[in-house]
Amino acid sequence: IEMNWSGNEIPENFVTSFCKVFLPLETLRVFQFNRSLKNDSISVFTEICDHLEEGTLWGLEIAGGNSKDTRLGPQLVPFIKEASRLTTVEHLNISNHGLNEETIIKIIDILKESNKMLHELAIDGTKINNRKQFYNVYRQLFSSFPLKSVQRPLTDMSRLFDPTEPGKESFAKFKKDFLMTKVP
Repeated sequence: IEMNWSGNEIPENFVTSFCKVFLPLETLRVFQFNRSLKNDSISVFTEICDHLEEGTLWGLEIAGGNSKDTRLGPQLVPFIKEASRLTTVEHLNISNHGLNEETIIKIIDILKESNKMLHELAIDGTKINNRKQFYNVYRQLFSSFPLKSVQRPLTDMSRLFDPTEPGKESFAKFKKDFLMTKVP
C-alpha cells in the first residue's frame, strides 16, 4: 500500500488514530507526506516514526513545497533524525526544503549511519549557491550510499549551470550521467 497524505496536516490529537487507520504496518510500503512538515509538527512526525519503526517501510517522501512554512531549510535536521530510525527505507525524497550545503552534509552524516539500505534519493530545490558546493554535495552522496537512483536535480542544475556557456564539458558529462539514471 502507498499512502499519500501530501499537503495535509495531522492534528496532534489525531496522530495515534491516524497511524492505526491509515498506516497499516503489515502492508504499508510508501508514505508520502510532502508539503506537510512545518517547524511545529516535529511531535506529530515523531509519533508517526514511532509507529512506522515497527514496520518495513520502503519509501518515505517528505519534500517541502513552495510555501516558506513547508520549506524547512536547516530545521529539517530534527525530522531527518526521526526518519533515520526507519532503517528499512530505500527511497527518500527530501527535495524543495531550500537546504544549503552544510545542512545537506549534516543530513548525509545522520542517514549514512543508520540507513544503509538507502538506494534512491531525491534532493532538488536546494539553496546550494555555486557549482563547487553542488559537486561536493553529490560527491558526498555517491560516496556515502550505495545509490541506484538519484532524482535529477533539474531545478538546481538550471539555476547553477548555463548550458550555453563555453567550456562546460565536465558539466555536460555530469548532466548526461544524470539523464541516464532512473527516476525514483
